Amino acid sequence: MMSQPAVDRQGLHLKCHAEPVDSQWWDWAVWLEGAPAVLDRVRSVRYVLHPTFPNPVRTVTDRASKFRLESIGWGEFAIAASVAMEDGTEIPLERWLSFGERTQDAEAPALASRPRVFLSYSGLDRPLVAPLVERLRREGIEVTSPDSIEPAETVARSVGEAIQKADVVAVVTHGDLRGPAEEEVDFARDRGKPVVPILVGTSKLPEALAGFSAVRMNSPGDLDAVSDAVVARAKDAFYPEE
Repeated sequence: MMSQPAVDRQGLHLKCHAEPVDSQWWDWAVWLEGAPAVLDRVRSVRYVLHPTFPNPVRTVTDRASKFRLESIGWGEFAIAASVAMEDGTEIPLERWLSFGERTQDAEAPALASRPRVFLSYSGLDRPLVAPLVERLRREGIEVTSPDSIEPAETVARSVGEAIQKADVVAVVTHGDLRGPAEEEVDFARDRGKPVVPILVGTSKLPEALAGFSAVRMNSPGDLDAVSDAVVARAKDAFYPEE
């Protein structure tokens, strides 16, 4: 995956809603949420749906509906969106399209656990991370971190085991990686784990995270968009292909 510049999301994030049509099909909608003044500066939203959809790339220009896209489908998937602002800025967003409680096909193997995210951060970022962890858990994500691992004789081994079990490794960074964080990224990369850099403020993507698509957290208003992106990537890695 090629790295992408992390931009200011200006508090914008995607919202979804779904209603069952029958035992298999769902009517669903996705739209853009944000402050009215910011929405007024949006020119269009280009949604990228699952490739099984006819015309999976669809552009919506209707500000009155908050750039709402409606469709019908039978499986959950990660929706990507590119928000085109009037000043030429492109804001990337992601969200997992959820149909409420997932039902397991009788002939399919039962899912033994929930999607897992290993969250790497420094002690100074605990106040920033706490609400993010809460949002992830509300979305059905199991979150582990070095802080949640019981003290053991070999902390590195315990962290390594947690990363090995994770579907995604999310790394909160201010532009550099030091000590344990760098080791955690190296471990994840060596085992082919998807890594989501979460850049705080105006920090630049560290060289150790080159090649991974980052999201930026400039303010508490970005928590929803950051959470959505991490959830979408974790569920996309965890759930079988629809």
